[in-house]
Amino acid sequence: MKRYVSETSIALFACVILILLSCQKPNTPSSSVKLPASELWARRLKCQELGRAKVASDDSQEREARRRGEASLLRFPGEYCYNESLDTCICDEHWIGDLYEYRRVVDLLTGHNLAEFRTGVGGPTNRAETSQQEAFEKQRAALFGGCAK
Repeated sequence: MKRYVSETSIALFACVILILLSCQKPNTPSSSVKLPASELWARRLKCQELGRAKVASDDSQEREARRRGEASLLRFPGEYCYNESLDTCICDEHWIGDLYEYRRVVDLLTGHNLAEFRTGVGGPTNRAETSQQEAFEKQRAALFGGCAK
């Protein structure tokens, strides 16, 4: 027995799909909606609080590690900012341990890594690591380029 699909059924199915698709929220970046200056300022201040808390937490963890006799890290001051286009607070971390150097840009609201790079102490030793570092630097520049001015 063969099944036949009528043209009306196909048209009806297509209409249902189009209606469902049109009901979805558009996937537009938050930067298309301009925040009022007071809201933007409040988000910058919140980011500043988060950044300072992150630095204080890192310092505290470093002191605790030294007390336990663990090797200390050479930690560079973190840079943080409110990224308008992502509508979040980002922070750049950079530290050097006994065996490797680590860099990352982290979303302070979610804890997700947005970009990261790790290499042995002394920097990249081959083309692959060099290209990974260059890719990281481009990502980092793009992320911090979206920060509120």
